[in-house]
Amino acid sequence: MHIWSTETKELETLHTLIKGRFPELEKELVRLIKADDENMVLLYSRRCLEVIITDLCECELNRLRKTEPLKGIIDKLHHEEKIPSHIITSMQNLNSLSTYGAHPKEFDPEQVKPVLSNLTIIIKWYLKYKDAQIISKERVKEVIDETKTQDDSTEQIKKPTKKLILLLSGLALVVIVIVIVIALFVFNIIGGDKRIKELEKSIAVLPFLNDSPDEENTYFINGIMDEVLINLQTIKDLRVISRNSVEQYRGPDKPATPEIAKALNVNYIVEGSGQKYGNTFRLRVQLLEGSKDRHLWGESYEQEIEGTKDVFRIQSQIAEAIAAELKAIITPEEKQLIEKTSTPSLTALDFYQRGRDEFIKYWLDSDNREALERAEDLYHRALEYDSTFAQAYTGLAWIYWSKHYWEEYFSETFLDSVIILCDIALSYDSQVADAYIIRGNYFRVKGIVQKAIDEFDKALKINPNSWEAYYRKGLLYYNDDPVWVLENCHKAASLNHGSELPSLLRNIAGHYRWAGFREIAHNYNQEALKLDGDSAAYLEYLGGVEFNLGNY
Repeated sequence: MHIWSTETKELETLHTLIKGRFPELEKELVRLIKADDENMVLLYSRRCLEVIITDLCECELNRLRKTEPLKGIIDKLHHEEKIPSHIITSMQNLNSLSTYGAHPKEFDPEQVKPVLSNLTIIIKWYLKYKDAQIISKERVKEVIDETKTQDDSTEQIKKPTKKLILLLSGLALVVIVIVIVIALFVFNIIGGDKRIKELEKSIAVLPFLNDSPDEENTYFINGIMDEVLINLQTIKDLRVISRNSVEQYRGPDKPATPEIAKALNVNYIVEGSGQKYGNTFRLRVQLLEGSKDRHLWGESYEQEIEGTKDVFRIQSQIAEAIAAELKAIITPEEKQLIEKTSTPSLTALDFYQRGRDEFIKYWLDSDNREALERAEDLYHRALEYDSTFAQAYTGLAWIYWSKHYWEEYFSETFLDSVIILCDIALSYDSQVADAYIIRGNYFRVKGIVQKAIDEFDKALKINPNSWEAYYRKGLLYYNDDPVWVLENCHKAASLNHGSELPSLLRNIAGHYRWAGFREIAHNYNQEALKLDGDSAAYLEYLGGVEFNLGNY
């Protein structure tokens, strides 16, 4: 029994009173009552407060809430003396404490009790407030009915005139509405690109926090985050940015959600935290509307690991639940990929997750050769327990590429081992996007353009959010078609806001320059300079422009 069970019972009583009267509040209150995790209790308490505050904003301040924070509206209601002071105090306390649910930190579970107590006080007052509104409206209606004149003869004379006035007024109103709508479309206030952007299902999956007392388990939490990200990337109806884009926001001291969403140019943020103890893991995941920091969906999972299916099932459930919340379409082929079990061996999966975690460290810091060596060893250990584990072979292919690219660059057998490892991986599982990306890279460097494009396209069928597949295609001059090249470059830049972004922007600038759009190219080059401060690359670009103009 939870330490806040007494408070929950009182809320259950209130739920029966609002049933059928206030659907939005009822929905959030049901979720709150059913929640068994302190973070979820805080989140749904906040959602209940949001429903009430949003309604008060419309009723008492006579305007829509839009994106305004709760604190701003509470302060406004207090300043204008619209709400009793003791209710304002409860609102302020609830708003302050409930933020721990949206951004889990260390806090005492005892603090859940005052949140629920304050929510009870607010809901009780809110019910009286709504009842008073209804009574007030009924009284006004009665006064109007009593003051009506019933002079039939006068009414009969006035009826034709009234009808004519109403008809003319109606026509005038229609004309005004049409003019306003046309003006809005002309000035792109509604419709067009802005509307599409508002509706775009763009997501960033932030690094999950490791709540385990043992830091050693970080690789496991990272592995789950990685698979959730890959599963979401599988869905073509979503735009999901890359892992290296979000790594900069690791840890509890990251910026506020709206700031992250703006920097990454996404509308939705996925946050999570988890812990592993023995053969059991616990996970909390939530989906937020980025610009408003508004909670849309959240779930807690606790699972004893008896086989790899237990891990893969929860990873797929999370991705499918997020897609459902955003009303994203999942095709049968995508669902099959999301629910795929990569290996039946728990030990092989464990070694693979450790290896991938080490390779990510190398990916983020190419000077960390020790991490690369550790990753190689761990991938080999994974294959000792499952010799058919396709992703482990692909991991080894990436490592071989990283270690031997330059030393084999001019040899006749350039990276043949990479192709062999990818072919082995695809013989066990033909749906591994990374294997096709590596093959595409191989053919690109060899100058076999059409084969490279074919491999990248195969990768994009499996992972339509692969920034690297688009980027590598953008490095190819296919049929001297700058539009085709730039489309791929722009797509890559929309999916990667990590350390590679300046290079992506310089690549885009180069293509615009060759196409003759020097001003546009200059703007992209300046954006790259702002991001990484690489003045040498910037000056090299300017020198290239002058060379093309003949100003030697």
